[in-house]
Amino acid sequence: MSTYMSDDVTDNAYILHSRAYTDSRIIIEFFTENHGRVAGIFRLPSKKRHFKPQPFTLYTIHWRWGAELKTILFLDPIANAEALVGKASYCGLYLNELVLRLLSKEDPSPEIFAAYSAALKGLVGGQELEAPLRHFELGILAELGYAVDFDFDSSGNPIAASSSVVYLFKVGEGFSLYSVGQKQVGHVYSGAILRDISARNFSNTPVKNAAKQICRACLAPLLGAKPLKSRELFL
Repeated sequence: MSTYMSDDVTDNAYILHSRAYTDSRIIIEFFTENHGRVAGIFRLPSKKRHFKPQPFTLYTIHWRWGAELKTILFLDPIANAEALVGKASYCGLYLNELVLRLLSKEDPSPEIFAAYSAALKGLVGGQELEAPLRHFELGILAELGYAVDFDFDSSGNPIAASSSVVYLFKVGEGFSLYSVGQKQVGHVYSGAILRDISARNFSNTPVKNAAKQICRACLAPLLGAKPLKSRELFL
C-alpha cells in the first residue's frame, strides 16, 4: 500500500461503485489516475439529496487521507459521461468489476487507468464491444504480471503465422506446438489466430472468440470462484 505525505489530495477518477451510508452521505469506490482504488465518504449537497454520482464519467475529486474510508471534499465532472447504453453499459460494469476484484486499494495503476479510459471510449456507440474488452483484459493481465505471449511458444520458438500450424494453450505455461493425436488438455488455436491477437486485430469472429476464451481462462484463477455479477446481465 502506498503512503503519501500530504493529507489532502486531488486526482482524476472514475466511479466504480456507490452505495448509501446515511441519509445525507454515500460511500463511493473510485478508480483514480495516480492513487489506484480509493474508497471514501461523500456528503450529499443539502439541495441535492437525490444526487447520484454517475459511472463512466471522469471526475476531479479532492479528498482527505485518513482511515480506510477517506473524506471526499468535492467531486466535479470533467466531461460528460460516456454514452454507454444496453449491452455497452453491461460491458462498462464488467470493466468496473474487474478493477474492483483485481486491483488492491491505494496501489497506483496509471497504465491500467489509461486502458480503462480507452476501453470506455471504445464502447461508446455499442457497435464493437469485443475489441475494447479484449484490449483491456490483455492490458490488465500484463500489468498484473500475467501477460500472455502470442509471439513465442513455451519453448521460445516464434509462433508461426499459419492457419495449418496449431498450438495448445495452458494457463501459466503459454502455447506449445500441438500435433494431431497428441493428448489435448486445454484449447488449441492456429498460429494465424494467435498472431492476430498479438497484433490486437479483432476483425474476425474466430479471433474474437479465441481471444475471449484465452482471456477468460487467464482471469479465472485471479478472480476466484465468486461469479462476476456483470456477466449475469448478458444471460
